[in-house]
Amino acid sequence: AERLGAIHIYLNEEEMANEYHNEVAIVLDQTGKFNSTNLQSFPSHFVCSGAGVGLSESYMKTELETLTGIALGHHGYGDRFSSKNPFYILVAANNAAEQKFWEEAAKEVAAKFESKVSVKSFLSPEIENS
Repeated sequence: AERLGAIHIYLNEEEMANEYHNEVAIVLDQTGKFNSTNLQSFPSHFVCSGAGVGLSESYMKTELETLTGIALGHHGYGDRFSSKNPFYILVAANNAAEQKFWEEAAKEVAAKFESKVSVKSFLSPEIENS
């Protein structure tokens, strides 16, 4: 983030459990413009935006699997998530074809984590009109 000049904050391990780091989802942003700041009740999440800048399906699956593995592993939230309280991969898409394509890719990744991960998707206009 520093090398890119992006605005960011660093959280140490003690801060990981506070209100800054309480994510329950990863947003796979195919739109390249996802912004949840004006969406009420949207769950705390990470954003994975490579699909929105044209990175390949293969790369995005690897990235989603890695990030989900971190969230579910001992460096993340461990046993917090289960089939009754899943971690989510949320797909934000520009159109129905892209929504279906990326949702299927996300489901392939989710299947690797048994029932601890669930996939949902939505279209960009739903984001803008919320």
